[in-house]
Order: sequence, then C-alpha cells, then structure tokens
Amino acid sequence: MVPITVGPSCILSEHLHLRRTPSATIGVVNWKEAKANGCHQIKQIVQQLAIIKSKLKAQLLPDLDVVIISSQRMSNTYFGGLYSERYGDYISVVPQNLRLVMVGADTGDVLSHILRETYFTSREIIIELTQDPGPWNIMLRSNSFKVLQIFFFVLMIFNLIYAAHQLVRLFAESAKRAFIRQVILSASFFYIIVLIIVPSNLINSPIGLVFQYLSWLSGYIAYCLLLISWGRIIRAIYRKQIFVVFFVLNYVGMAFFTLIVIILIGGVVAVFRPLLVVAAILIVIVAPAVFILQAINLLLFGILFLRMMRSIKLNVAVYNALRKLTFLAFLTFVGWSMEVFTAVSIMTRIASTPTGYLCSSAAYKLASIFLFGIVFWVINIENRMEAENPTLSQITLSEHSSSVPPA
Repeated sequence: MVPITVGPSCILSEHLHLRRTPSATIGVVNWKEAKANGCHQIKQIVQQLAIIKSKLKAQLLPDLDVVIISSQRMSNTYFGGLYSERYGDYISVVPQNLRLVMVGADTGDVLSHILRETYFTSREIIIELTQDPGPWNIMLRSNSFKVLQIFFFVLMIFNLIYAAHQLVRLFAESAKRAFIRQVILSASFFYIIVLIIVPSNLINSPIGLVFQYLSWLSGYIAYCLLLISWGRIIRAIYRKQIFVVFFVLNYVGMAFFTLIVIILIGGVVAVFRPLLVVAAILIVIVAPAVFILQAINLLLFGILFLRMMRSIKLNVAVYNALRKLTFLAFLTFVGWSMEVFTAVSIMTRIASTPTGYLCSSAAYKLASIFLFGIVFWVINIENRMEAENPTLSQITLSEHSSSVPPA
C-alpha cells in the first residue's frame, strides 16, 4: 500500500517511494489533501492513474490493482452520495484492470497516518479489502430506481415534444405579439433539453455545469416573463396597487438569479473557489426564500383569479381562460413548493441518504415537469384567448414595454 501524492494544481506525483518489492500495489489518495492542492473532481485524479500504472510497469513492479480514495464524509454516514461527492465523469477515464474503492474521510486519515508512520521503514503493511457495493450502488442498480428514471424521462420527452410543437406554431406566426412567447418557449425548451441530457446530480464536466447553470437561468427567466405576462393581463382588467409589488418581486428575482449564475459560471470557468463558495451560500440561504416567495405569488394569483371570476362580468372566452389559468396557478404553486423542498433537502442534508436523495430528485424532476409543462399549456391558452378575443392582444406582454406598469 503506497500513498499517491497529489501536488499543486492537482498533479499526481509519479514517485511512489517503494522500499521493497510488493506483492500487490494499492494506492491511497486522501481527498482532503487532494482538494487542498486544487482538485475539484475525482475525475482529475483518476485520469492520471494510467501514468502511475505505466511507471510501475517500466520498473517491473506489480501493477496498480486498487486505488482507495477517501470521501468528504465520515464513515459513520452515507458517504459516497451523489450530492456530497464531486465525481465528474470518472468512469470514462478509469484505466483497465483498476478498481476504485471509496472509504470514509476518517478511514482515509487513518490510512494516511499509517503510511506516514511506515514511510521509511521496512514494516510490512497487510490490508484486506472486502467487496461491498454500498447503499448508493445498491440504489443506483435497483429496478425501482431504473423504473423511476425511465418514468421521468418519458414525461420530459412528452414535454419536449409538446414544446417543439408549440414553438413551430409560434415561429410560423409573423405577428409581433408572438415574439415574447417565442422567447419564453425557447428558453423553456432549452431548460428541458439540458435537464434530459445533463442530469442535475451527475454533471460530467465543467461544460456540463455551465450548460446546467445557463438552463437554470433561462428557465427561471422564462417563468418570470410568463408571470409578468399574466400579471399585465390581469392588471389591465383588475387594477390594484398590489400588482406593483408583484412585478418588482419578479424583476428582482430575475436579477438575483442572473447574479448567482454569473458567479457560478465564473467559478467553474476560472476554477476560482471563492466565487463558488459565495454562490453556494446564496443558493443555500437566499434561493429557498425566493422559491417560497414565488410559491406565495402563485397562490395569491390563483386567489385573484377566483375573485375576478366571481366579481367581474367577463365574456365567455375570457371567463373560460381565467378558469384554466386559476387551475394552472394552483398547480404552479405545487411546483414551486417542490422546488422549495428540493432546496431545503440539500441544505439540511436530507438528500445525503439514498431515500432522501430519491425524494429530492423526484421532487426536482416533478417540479420541472409541473412548472414547464404549465408554461407550454399557458402559452397555448393565451393563443386561444387571443384567437377568440382579438382585442385581448392589446393587453398581453408582447404589446407592452418591459418596464413596470404604473400604479
């Protein structure tokens, strides 16, 4: 058993300090030390192991059979989780005939201590490795998890097909009023595609991270634009000062989310940890509050729709549209509530167990399906409203400027 030293900029040392001919070569990487030397993903370590294997072969020494990597979590926890570890796409770069083993952070520290103590001695180190798939691998390989993945994949594909159909229809329209809806649908379409291709917890590369963050931004802005569109339609009919607060909250939310995404992308591209730490703090502390506000927004919106339907005389087409929007507003409240649960589960480490992860992942995907499926349906409803009421197009988002309307 030999320590694999990680130098500055996450570069592995090729010198293994072998004092005798081993019967087998087992490498040990302490993640705490690797992280301190600039490693951000386990993939960065794994992709350099082929060099170590070549070095051993050149010295006619036993091949590197196993590499032990310590986790960020202690051994008495569910270490190795999909949220807690930064794996990267390590599977694609694992050398042939090499097995990777993950142990708890405390076990990794013990192994590092033993290796330091016996570094310049001829003391024999004998260890026994027992194969154990672990709770995370058991979950990932289970039939129930595969069925769940297929179920959500099919639902998102249906969303994607419906969005594509709506986009084709909207882009076929040359009218100016269709432009904002094209923007909303295009941003939502991009979000769904990235959600399918780059799952939120299995980011494969910095490029995958950047695309995920951009999809979050485009999806959030698309949703805020839709809310503003609803708000302007309703405010034109039901004029109340409270709508100023509603618009301000949406614009502030878009600005805040844009700032977070810029910081996140800056941290990934520049590999500048302080930026990522700042963004993580904002997401963990502020984002749940923003999601809660959005959920309350939609709940109040649904109540307003109900009041309008009961207190204002409307023609049949507008009444039917408002009835559908009321139903969708309450569904959207459910969607934002799921986003809150996802954020809180990660923040409180509920998702650090296999069961908690499954609940968090399911809530996140259901929220995406709820929210962006609703975007596509609402756009369709607005199209029908205008087709049946040409005068209604005068109060939609596409006929207004982007400024907050006067009180």
